[in-house]
Amino acid sequence: MWSKRITLVKVSMASKDEEGFGEMRCQRKRDVFCNILFLNASEFYGALQAGAEATYKIEIHAQEYQGEQFAEFEGKRYKISRLNQSKNSDNLELILFKAGAKWQQQL
Repeated sequence: MWSKRITLVKVSMASKDEEGFGEMRCQRKRDVFCNILFLNASEFYGALQAGAEATYKIEIHAQEYQGEQFAEFEGKRYKISRLNQSKNSDNLELILFKAGAKWQQQL
């Protein structure tokens, strides 16, 4: 177990530049070990109804998650859209979505 690695990405907004134009964005990336889990039908079809495509369910240690909004896995970037933590587990499930261009503009 814990044989895969995922990069968690936190995007933070900085203040506008000296002239008051535009926003500067900072990204903090870090790698953590993970497991790949199977998406169930309700997760997959629920995402489609919301206009997104649920691509992966990833399990990480809960203490390693620090509010990141995006993840990079196997060379692609995904939005972390949902978190599930089991009552009897120290692990956290992240649902990774491939969505439209709207959220990609945040990068």
